[in-house]
Amino acid sequence: VILPALFCGQFQGPVKSLDTFFDPSGWGHGFVSLNGINLGRYWPDVGPQVTLYAPGVYFNQNKPNTICLLEIERTPSKLTVSFVKKSNLGLGNSLNTFDF
Repeated sequence: VILPALFCGQFQGPVKSLDTFFDPSGWGHGFVSLNGINLGRYWPDVGPQVTLYAPGVYFNQNKPNTICLLEIERTPSKLTVSFVKKSNLGLGNSLNTFDF
């Protein structure tokens, strides 16, 4: 694959649209849109967050959904993406606590 590259695909949405999170784990960095709506930039190795919020109202219920990724850096061996139920803010053990 020659980068940068645009990857688009279609999928059937859930019967009931629920809020979810786009998870770009395995991809390099770039931008993602869902049905022509920009969800934002992803860069899971750098952050600050890994997942991007995808409101349920952005999903089509009666026709296919289209997702497009403009990938700049690298692609995984299997060109797939996921929508997950919980956010991954990438905080891990690096979260510091400060007293005010």
